[in-house]
Amino acid sequence: MQRPWTPDAWTPTIYRTNPAQTPPPHPQLVADHIRHVQSLTQNLSTSPYDPDIWCARAGRLLSLGHPELAVGDAYRALLLCDYSNGHIPDFLSLSSPTGPISSQSPTEPASQHFPSQRLLSASSYRTLVQGLYDCHCHPEALETCQVAQAKFPADPFFQVKTAELSAVMEKKSDHIAMGPESAARQRDKLHDGAVLTIPYPWMEPLPLQRSQALIDSVNKEFQRCTSSCRLDYSSLGEAPIPKWAGRAPQVLGVFAAHEIDPGECILVDRTATAACSSVSACTNCFSNTADPRYDASCCSAHFCSEDCYQTALSTYHKVICGKDFTWLQNTVTGISESAAAMRPVLLCRYLASCVQAGTTLNPLAHPLIARLQPQLSGRHLDVFTLTETVVRPIQILLQLEVDVFANPNFDTWIIHTIWTRLANNKQGFSRGPENGGGWIDSISPLMPFFNHSCDPNVECWHEDTTTMSFFARRHIEEGEELFDSYVSVEEVPLEERQQILWPWFEGPCLCSKCLREYRHAENDTTLNTGSSGLFGSAENRPFGHIQQSTPHAAENIKLCSSLHRSPTANMLSLTRTTTTRAARQLPFPRTLPALRPPATAAAAAIRKASTTTPIKPEQTKDLFTRFAKLDPELYGILTVTLGAVSAFAYYFAGNPTGSSDARSVPAVPGSEPWREAGASGKYMYYPGGDVHRTPKEAPSALNAAVIPGVNLPKELHEKYNKYGKDGYDF
Repeated sequence: MQRPWTPDAWTPTIYRTNPAQTPPPHPQLVADHIRHVQSLTQNLSTSPYDPDIWCARAGRLLSLGHPELAVGDAYRALLLCDYSNGHIPDFLSLSSPTGPISSQSPTEPASQHFPSQRLLSASSYRTLVQGLYDCHCHPEALETCQVAQAKFPADPFFQVKTAELSAVMEKKSDHIAMGPESAARQRDKLHDGAVLTIPYPWMEPLPLQRSQALIDSVNKEFQRCTSSCRLDYSSLGEAPIPKWAGRAPQVLGVFAAHEIDPGECILVDRTATAACSSVSACTNCFSNTADPRYDASCCSAHFCSEDCYQTALSTYHKVICGKDFTWLQNTVTGISESAAAMRPVLLCRYLASCVQAGTTLNPLAHPLIARLQPQLSGRHLDVFTLTETVVRPIQILLQLEVDVFANPNFDTWIIHTIWTRLANNKQGFSRGPENGGGWIDSISPLMPFFNHSCDPNVECWHEDTTTMSFFARRHIEEGEELFDSYVSVEEVPLEERQQILWPWFEGPCLCSKCLREYRHAENDTTLNTGSSGLFGSAENRPFGHIQQSTPHAAENIKLCSSLHRSPTANMLSLTRTTTTRAARQLPFPRTLPALRPPATAAAAAIRKASTTTPIKPEQTKDLFTRFAKLDPELYGILTVTLGAVSAFAYYFAGNPTGSSDARSVPAVPGSEPWREAGASGKYMYYPGGDVHRTPKEAPSALNAAVIPGVNLPKELHEKYNKYGKDGYDF
């Protein structure tokens, strides 16, 4: 935050929904807040254990509309207040931290360091509660407020906020409980907050782009893994941009280094950055082989192969070797679907990788993080919680012997920025019980470079482990770009595809199939694109002007707002669903069948496991409703059609015989038995009204006989309408 930044570069991250949130700063005060943040950041570099500075910066960040950063600073201030008062929080004792923080004796009087600890603690709690409120983390705000109210019972802020948040939580809980989701998903819906994802104005340019040095490094990784592909600038960047796209993509892509035959294995991508909710035989890829083939020489960890051991050793294992992270694994025990608790477990691998690379280096420049692209459109929401985004990372870093107060490379804004990149690129799947069960989240190092196509030429597979295998779906020419599909949409119409894929790109898909079909539809004038794009203006697009989803290769954190009213404010309930890459069955045998059994049933099982949000009828109805909103002409057509049908039905029902007759049809003499007492028989008519033709028996239409000018009462109709009765078959 010490780097120069101005009000012109400042963009708040708060997602405003009600007046009870922190109001936006007056434009003339923005520059003053920025100067104070920069000054306080400079002070922290020399006095990192002064809670007063952390609390002051938290207040300024809250005023600037960065509640997630205010939460991180206020929480650190409270930790230092407790520590200086001789109280060591439980998680600090768990982590056994070393370094400068532990050199301050907790037995020294607090007044020697910070004379107004009580007032400072109350101020930090107020900032923390309001920051959580602004982030829509209502349960954590309520819990924190209750703790603060017990400590400061006379403070009216905590009394009022506790009452407000209790009312909000009651309505929010009742609303979520009506949904069909599992208890774990409902818990996440209730607890997950969110903020807008932006490039912070003080960020250096390098973390915001993929440098040529990174491209060269990734190409060396490709060369070590395969001779079939290479990294280069994607052909998507050269595609003509239609008027509805509104953007010129500059992206990287994977290209074939030589001709590739159908079914040929192109790449086996082994990763070290993954998390699993169940204990597995292999510590790295979570393979559950019966007999681990490789034992680590440095500790008691087991691996399925020397390759997995070397991958772990070169990435993260050196800094976690001998450390007990059982407490972290216990937080995800029993999880079999994507859940909030999995986020810190995956983040742990990345933090360990950064620490192993050197704590003096900016984690955003780490090769495994720098290659990942977040969604920085300014209208995208990413998940934020106190527990998963602040508390757990601090616990992990302390156990990795990182000073979370003095080392600015692991500040809250960096941790949150790392998470936004992981959320946009990770994939998740439920593992079969025969392989150990549980849920796996992972990010393969090379997979994020494969771009999406609605007509992919590459297929990726996993075998209930984090190792991904890529196969050719068809013959691929040398130099042709390789595409896989983020979700199975090959048979879906263009408009619906754009709806489904919108969360991945925050814009229309620009693959060759979509561009080709768009041009064809445009030529046929079957799409009304208007001047703002295929879906009209931004307000009419799915989810409005705020994009609430973040998938690329895996979990898409999709945040849908639901309004809840309290006596004082409208509160936003942010819910989360997930979307993942869906594995699909290849249309031909593979050349490496050993990598995957040939059973066709496995494809359906993998697809089911890879899709964390099954489509339900109400979701389909909601999708149609949202799509109809995109094109008002549909409502006009629907209204006219329903009006015409309703008018016809009303007229026809009033006089069905008269309504359906085209001309007068003479009755057949002697064929009207109801005109003579005691008579019986069948009534007749002339076919086509031609009296020269042989008469035929007449059926009825609804409640009247098909004879002109005859409308029988119900009782006579039932007596003389013989059509369909025994002995009177027509």
